[in-house]
Amino acid sequence: MQRLVPAIFWGGASLVAMAIIVPIFGLDRFIIFMPFTFSPRVAWIGLSLALAIWAVFRQSRRTAMAILCMLVVHTILSPIGFGEQRSSPNDLTFLSFNTHNPYRRLDEFVEFCRTTDADIVCFQEIQPAQRNEYINALPEYEFFAPDSSADFENKDPWSFSCLTGFRRELLADIDNVRVSTGITGYRTFAVQAELNTNSNSKSICVVNVHTTKPVTLRYGLGYFIRDMTPKARRHQKEHELLDAWLVRNCDSPAIVAGDFNAPSASNSLRFSALRSAQRISGSGLHLTFPAKFPVYGLDHILGNNRIRFSSYHRINTDLSDHFAQVARFGFAD
Repeated sequence: MQRLVPAIFWGGASLVAMAIIVPIFGLDRFIIFMPFTFSPRVAWIGLSLALAIWAVFRQSRRTAMAILCMLVVHTILSPIGFGEQRSSPNDLTFLSFNTHNPYRRLDEFVEFCRTTDADIVCFQEIQPAQRNEYINALPEYEFFAPDSSADFENKDPWSFSCLTGFRRELLADIDNVRVSTGITGYRTFAVQAELNTNSNSKSICVVNVHTTKPVTLRYGLGYFIRDMTPKARRHQKEHELLDAWLVRNCDSPAIVAGDFNAPSASNSLRFSALRSAQRISGSGLHLTFPAKFPVYGLDHILGNNRIRFSSYHRINTDLSDHFAQVARFGFAD
């Protein structure tokens, strides 16, 4: 027992240290290290605090200070926002929401969307079979969906469950809107459009993201063991393809939003030139899933350097297992 207790302590301390090293050096691009960034950051903070208290009782002040330093780093790595930025009356409102297909509560869903007064919306998990019901319920928006005739790597019925909408009066030319389907080989798709703003027209690229879950225990341990590696590889490949697509196609202002199925400290949220709306203009911890007791920040709104975010907040609608995200933004140039 005398040897077991120190072994447990130093084993826990080693895990806490690895959960810092892995995201800082991007080691979770290797599948074996992904659990260190995809585990809830709040769990690492809790473990660090417990180990620090344990170290104090063991009368090891240096060890306690080292653990407390790691706790501080974990807090920094957590998705913490720093409050609202200065806004402009011309700013637009952006809504991103993994809806969990609330078809049976469509009236409540429509009421929520209208209370946000969003100019642009990105929905995930809208069943293609019910898509027209949603479109007809929100006639103030012009909606765009992935092209079901397009051919790409992981095509299945869920590949077309995302939906992006713009207020009709905001679109300068509906006929020239460009839709790019399956840009990551799965559900993520992009809409490039010209917007009417108060000053002049502006081009914008809106990417509606819904990536593969890299790991899940939802379907049992057998599914987890069998599919963990291929699912994780597919998740990583989607990130690489999205980053490459953005570099090639998004010279204009761009917003990339949706359910990334990845926390902010993971390699899956590292893009060449994107910044988080929550980091810039949100406040507090960014936790969006599960809605009843959120411990993960899986949903994000990102923008390139031609987008200026002025506010960000998350909303528990009681319609989905995800929080909705609402951001205010303007154009930086």
